[in-house]
Amino acid sequence: MSEPQRYDVITIGSATEDVMIQANSAKVITIEDVDGERAYMAFEYGGKIHVDDILITVGGGSINTAITFAKQGMTVAPISEMGLDEPGDRVVARLESEGARTDLLVRSAENNTGYSTIITTFTGERTILVYRGASRELTKEDLPWDRMSNTEWMYVGALAGESSELYPLLGEFAAEHNIKVGLNLGTAHIDEAWRRSRASCATPTSSSRTRRRRAGSQECRPTEGPRMRWRCSGACTRSAWTSW
Repeated sequence: MSEPQRYDVITIGSATEDVMIQANSAKVITIEDVDGERAYMAFEYGGKIHVDDILITVGGGSINTAITFAKQGMTVAPISEMGLDEPGDRVVARLESEGARTDLLVRSAENNTGYSTIITTFTGERTILVYRGASRELTKEDLPWDRMSNTEWMYVGALAGESSELYPLLGEFAAEHNIKVGLNLGTAHIDEAWRRSRASCATPTSSSRTRRRRAGSQECRPTEGPRMRWRCSGACTRSAWTSW
């Protein structure tokens, strides 16, 4: 009987085919109201727009990190759900060409592979159109739990839709099997985790002075930056991972 495959890293998250477009003719329109200022990328409505460059590649949090780790010489396998379609085939081919394993990937006959269109304009800023597709449908039944225990690290990217329910399960699994975890949440997940966990912390204030509050035995303090957040020790931060 052969030894089970060992991994340095397993990456869990989205898989997409990406189209990157350079469109210097886009207009940037700034609108200011009582809530502040926002900028919008604009094109002529109904027009046919010339683009300056285009690149078709693969993307998604799980795939991008898997390729990066493979280039470092690590044994890495992504876990993502993709469609049984040509974009999914191209993602698999790219992973194989970079030396990443593809034996933990999930293919779906019901959903298409995720797809992103990334539009960059003359300012260098970009706007992204995202179709998450099959990536949203990854569930606990899809995960090869027995094989996942044979890794030293687990990287977990942003999970959307039904897949977001995996966060607490992955955290518990990693703890049970002594697997080190790298977590890269999306903005929506961070905001939601903050909303759920702030009951364990003091209410932030707008004072410019550094203030401290205590929530039970946990110390919380505001972080620097344009958006006031609290950095909390102990159970306060752990709840952001486990309260999903």
